[in-house]
Amino acid sequence: MTTTIPKAIEYPLKITANNTELELYRGEMTFQGQSGFLFKGFGYLQFRLLPQPKTYLHIQSLDRMAHLNLMNESRGVVSIQGISTTVVITNVSLNAGTGLDKKDDLQGFLFGESSINRSQELDTSYFVLANMPEIHGRFIQRGSSNLRGRVNFKVNDFEILIDPVANLPEQIKHLKKTRSSAITHIGMIKKHSGQFSIKHLDELLSNIGLALTFSMSRAIQPMLSIGLNKNTIVYQEPITNVASDLFDSRTNWFDCFESNQIEEVFNLMMKKFHLEKESLAIIKLIRWYIESDRSEITLESRIVLITTALDYFTWNLLVLILKQKSKMKFKSTPLGVNITELLFQANIPSELDASFVSEIIKEIAIKIGSTNGPNLIAQIRNSIIHPNRNATMDKLGPKELFAVKSLGSLYLEFLILWYIGYSGKMSNRLKIPHYTGDYIQVPWIK
Repeated sequence: MTTTIPKAIEYPLKITANNTELELYRGEMTFQGQSGFLFKGFGYLQFRLLPQPKTYLHIQSLDRMAHLNLMNESRGVVSIQGISTTVVITNVSLNAGTGLDKKDDLQGFLFGESSINRSQELDTSYFVLANMPEIHGRFIQRGSSNLRGRVNFKVNDFEILIDPVANLPEQIKHLKKTRSSAITHIGMIKKHSGQFSIKHLDELLSNIGLALTFSMSRAIQPMLSIGLNKNTIVYQEPITNVASDLFDSRTNWFDCFESNQIEEVFNLMMKKFHLEKESLAIIKLIRWYIESDRSEITLESRIVLITTALDYFTWNLLVLILKQKSKMKFKSTPLGVNITELLFQANIPSELDASFVSEIIKEIAIKIGSTNGPNLIAQIRNSIIHPNRNATMDKLGPKELFAVKSLGSLYLEFLILWYIGYSGKMSNRLKIPHYTGDYIQVPWIK
């Protein structure tokens, strides 16, 4: 039996300039300043990823008497086909052009929320993603070529597909070399029966972003969503206020050779997001988790961040959700002991003779005199933030501090995956050098 390879997703708008720009709109628009100044013109909206994701606006007056010289505004509102959005003005040119074509023009970028009716119904939506690595997912057909890379999420009656762009291998090489930014994947959301609102789409896109962010250990968020109803574009989001991180290679739990790992995590997270307490806890955790992996901040700060995340998650689970410990009891118990208790409940070893613990961590533990991972992390965190620093801990170098931070990140990865019900394999960030395809089984599954 012959298997038909599905065709790759095509984004409805043309992506240009090395996958960093695309034109969102060209036509008539109206600008109104804060003082009521009105300016009608013809122009375009252009999204650019660099130097940071923004949608830029350029309007040229329809006549030669726009009187932009009378305008004293720093921002205003642009209206396009009945939809209004705030604009920050960056430049005003008087009598731009030559001869009879001289007209005033205005430039700026979109900022804030648009006035789109979010109850409008859709049956399909498209979006783009920036700075995602190659994922060895399912085969797709793009042109005359077959390539691997499709990720497939399913939740309720929705199917969410994510495909790589045509030239992804070359794009990734460029991104690794420049640590820059580019559109790397195109996504599609389809509901198999009935329709869904733009408000529901916003929730789905947010959850997709959280699952991808956790899996890639850096901020990744769907952008520039387009909504269709019966193959007609009825919604287009011109704003992007998302902060997608620049491309870099970060060590994390997800192995890009196993797309089923990220698919399972998304489905499990979606079940938790139906519960408000769990949803808020995971969202906050993931934000701290990726912040602690940023190379721009000091290792000491990264240790404090990851320890704070562990403390916060332990508080949420033991006190608020599972209700196994009173607030007073939790606050009077040392940080390392609280984290150890949660690890024990999750069947995650806290002792430093566990098979996943690296040799450098064991050497640090001997220096400090600790045999327990959470206590070791808590001791080093306390030494960082308190005035009376420990002389032994002050002698820890960058390599040792990075190892301690990595142990904290691994504990947090374990706890999030355990809590959402994941039972598969994962990468061990403590193993250096680390090779793609080198997995460990999560410890709570024997």
